[in-house]
Amino acid sequence: MPLPSETLLIDALLRGLQRIGRPASIEEQEREVAQVLNLSEADLSEIHEGTRTKLSYRLAWARTYLKSLGLVRPVDRAVWELTEKAAEYTSVADLRAANIEAFDDLFDSASGIEGLDKSAPEQFGEYPLDSVLIRQETRTVFEIVRRIKDERFIMDPDFQRDFIWNLDKQSKLIESMVMRIPLPVFYLAEREDGKTIVVDGLQRLTTFLRFLEDEFVLRDLELAAELNGKSYSQLPPKLQNRLEDTQLILYLIDAKVPEQAKLDIFDRVNGGVPLTRQQMRNSIYCGEATRWLRQAVESEEFVTATAGSLDWRTMRDRECVNRYCAFRLLGSDSYSRGDMDAFLAQVLKIMNRRSADVLPELDLGFRISMRNNYTVFGVHAFRKHRSPSGRRSVINVALFDVFSVLLSCAPEDVVRAKASEIQTAFFTLMDDSVFMDAISYGTNSTKKVRARFDIAESVLGSLLPDVHRARHRKL
Repeated sequence: MPLPSETLLIDALLRGLQRIGRPASIEEQEREVAQVLNLSEADLSEIHEGTRTKLSYRLAWARTYLKSLGLVRPVDRAVWELTEKAAEYTSVADLRAANIEAFDDLFDSASGIEGLDKSAPEQFGEYPLDSVLIRQETRTVFEIVRRIKDERFIMDPDFQRDFIWNLDKQSKLIESMVMRIPLPVFYLAEREDGKTIVVDGLQRLTTFLRFLEDEFVLRDLELAAELNGKSYSQLPPKLQNRLEDTQLILYLIDAKVPEQAKLDIFDRVNGGVPLTRQQMRNSIYCGEATRWLRQAVESEEFVTATAGSLDWRTMRDRECVNRYCAFRLLGSDSYSRGDMDAFLAQVLKIMNRRSADVLPELDLGFRISMRNNYTVFGVHAFRKHRSPSGRRSVINVALFDVFSVLLSCAPEDVVRAKASEIQTAFFTLMDDSVFMDAISYGTNSTKKVRARFDIAESVLGSLLPDVHRARHRKL
């Protein structure tokens, strides 16, 4: 029988190490997992590559994953132990119950997606500290509000949550300014076009703008109760000047900061709900590209092909489409260093620069692809499955990479005529261990990306000659 799912292997490894109760060698771990899962000798001896078994390979991945959650650590060469934190979790069910985000992102069917790879790029190491250019500046509230009105500040990118501060909280902020209480710093990021993105502090800046525009009156103030019921224009000139002259400390992230560093900074300093990488990209590269991504995920073709199952709140839907754009526009052969963040950012820059000549053809191919995939696979489009009547699984982002691109140039009448043959070819991919590995583990690695495109192209090429053009002809 095939080895159990990733979830069961992680569960078995966690349970096995707990049963051993001490640092254990890799061989001991494999024996214990085999007992927990009741694996046969045939299961244990199935080869992945060379002399390495599939069980050995997939348990290595499971150890790396548990290490990323802080649950296991190496103590010697080929010897691992549970950490103190692991005592809190006895099974995968406990990880889900604890709502560990990293676990849910890969394995919780509620997330609507699998195959995302959060590992660092190949050859990434650490970006040079001197390349992380952040400078401090001081500006008055008046200067900042003027820049907001001039649209030099990006105040409403989709990744920022809707304005959620209630009037009490907004009033308290104005009261703090009247009392000259120092405010927390603001984090901003410069874009290459000279505009500025608000990384952390959107709620406060929006409050400044709204109050100076007389959009609300102060209420429920305790230390400056005499100001309750007053708008900005109703304040004495002395207090108006005090508000406008309030000094704000700004930390500006330079536009030349490396992509990975920029995203790391966004991740660390944003004071609200943690943002996904795509939400950050949506802000940094806000423009024609991000507006098209939004239109694409709202299109009838995309919603039908994905059954609306990708989380729009975290922009998982836009991330999938962003990946389609990168592999279709730049080509899988140009993907290198396993750096998906840089790859997705690169294509957004190009789409913003060349929107007039790129977006129409990109849009046409995208809609054709969504219709073609739904024609062939129906509700199973972009999902692992071995039968059209089987249970529907979650969307696999690596499958989306491949099939969204390869079917984007295929004539729709040809796809309809050959739908059954294309489906049969897909099932052969589901039985191909190298292909399955390339869409399941370490999916951002250069080797895995090229492997899945190469294999899928070779299987589909005889049925649809246009798959070669879709993969290799850059727009």
